[in-house]
Amino acid sequence: MLPRLLPFLILAAGIGGFYLLKITRPAPPPVVVQERIWRVSVTSVTPADHRPVLSLFGRVEAPERIRAAAPVAGRLLEMRVHDGERVQSGALLARLDPRDVQPRLTKARAEVEKQQLRLLHDQAALAQERELLRLAEVALERAGAVQAKNLGSASSVDEARQQLARARLAVTLREQSIAEHPAQLAALTATLAEAERDAERGEIRAPFAARIGVVEAAAGDQLQPNQTI
Repeated sequence: MLPRLLPFLILAAGIGGFYLLKITRPAPPPVVVQERIWRVSVTSVTPADHRPVLSLFGRVEAPERIRAAAPVAGRLLEMRVHDGERVQSGALLARLDPRDVQPRLTKARAEVEKQQLRLLHDQAALAQERELLRLAEVALERAGAVQAKNLGSASSVDEARQQLARARLAVTLREQSIAEHPAQLAALTATLAEAERDAERGEIRAPFAARIGVVEAAAGDQLQPNQTI
């Protein structure tokens, strides 16, 4: 019977040991519920106007920037500004020598006047050449009538024809010259406008209020067209 009861004895001994350990264990300390603490730092402030300072690295560029250059070749007569100087709109920055731009303007005006006088001369000459053409036609008719009556030679008729051909050619060339006058006058007028523009640009002025960046030329320098001043 002992082998059969041995498992039950072991089980009973285990249960008894567990119960003995349970009743002899120490009592745990009671748990006290505490409120959670948030640690904060306090700074005293005084009302005032504060402006934050932020250090930045970069390059400042103007929204409007121009490059003042020489309109034509010439000598820089005067420089009125320096690096970093502030100028108002319309202020004189530099000036070219007028002797370098004035001759071109004078020549352009003379060419326009010359073309206008040429038109008057061509119109007067055309009237005379048309009269010579009419006389040449009459001379040819007279020479032909004389030859028809066997009173003149064939050479006189040929000479009259040559005179008539020369008179017609002269009238044609004169009419062509008058017809080309508007185009030639327009071209000369455009050249005059360019010369007037360059003469006006001989005084370089500020188009708007600004600060001078870099002055690259000095009074007395010989400048080329579109060279930066």
